Amino acid sequence: MWLAMGTVYIVWGSTYLAIRIVVADLPPLVTAGTRFLIAGSIVALVLAIRSGIRHLRVDRRELAGAVLVGAALLLGGNGLVVLAEQTVPSALTALIIASTPLWIVLLRRLARERIPGSTLAGVLVGSVGVACLVVPAWTGAGADPFGIALLLLAEISWAVGSFVSSRTTMPRDPFVSTSYQMLTGGGLMLAVGLLAGEPFEPLSWV
Repeated sequence: MWLAMGTVYIVWGSTYLAIRIVVADLPPLVTAGTRFLIAGSIVALVLAIRSGIRHLRVDRRELAGAVLVGAALLLGGNGLVVLAEQTVPSALTALIIASTPLWIVLLRRLARERIPGSTLAGVLVGSVGVACLVVPAWTGAGADPFGIALLLLAEISWAVGSFVSSRTTMPRDPFVSTSYQMLTGGGLMLAVGLLAGEPFEPLSWV
């Protein structure tokens, strides 16, 4: 458990620092979209080599579920984060996004699901802790209010995607599902970025 938690803290937490560095010089949505398209393609290629191309086949309902979740998690969740980090420090971003479990619990309550008391207590304590860290960081960093608003929308979108993923038809193999989600989310971010006027010059990024 501690190894898993440590991995989450290091890998997940460092993502926001990497994003902050990237968006300082590169187009946010186009770069993030390209990143996920490459990652999704690599996962699909590995699956095809290991299990055959047929392993990637999904029916329409599974594809629709993966597209929906990929759009919510990546376009809405990650896409808004990369836009927000143009004006919001990475440390503050990570703290705000850490309150996503609160939104998931709220969605479960709206769906009239029974939430265990231990879960409610854990989310409440965690949210209070995050608030204690975020408020001083926000006031001290002088973060852009619009960027903060984007982060709140990002975590809501991520919570919606997480909530829907367990309640809709998805590809049975989680790696196949992940591949389709990244390809969908990456494609949508790239399209939105290009429509917004962001340049697509991969060679200049190297």
